[in-house]
Amino acid sequence: GVLMPDYSTPVSHMCFDALEGHRVVVVLKDFGSIKDWTDLIQDFCGGKVRSVSHSYPSRRVEFEGGGRITFLSERARGGGRGLSSDRVYLRHGAPEDIRRAILPTMMASQNPMMVFF
Repeated sequence: GVLMPDYSTPVSHMCFDALEGHRVVVVLKDFGSIKDWTDLIQDFCGGKVRSVSHSYPSRRVEFEGGGRITFLSERARGGGRGLSSDRVYLRHGAPEDIRRAILPTMMASQNPMMVFF
């Protein structure tokens, strides 16, 4: 599928953060859109992608420098609880329980950041 052009800004930030070695988590509405996002990240970041792993309900893109982007569905069991990440991207309108589940481990990072797109 084709993503709307206005998603190029969050995608560029996600790639930049991951290429800088950050652990990035992106929470999307459903699992179906995760493949589109994974494909877009691979296209955008080009040769810097080391591997892509697929395991329901998530996908992970790992980069040569050690950074990674993990895509999760809002409907995933546990909703991100216990994820270790210093950069979290949530869509506007994401359920409050997702934010509450991610926040404790995220706040343990030195420089955490939550971005809404």
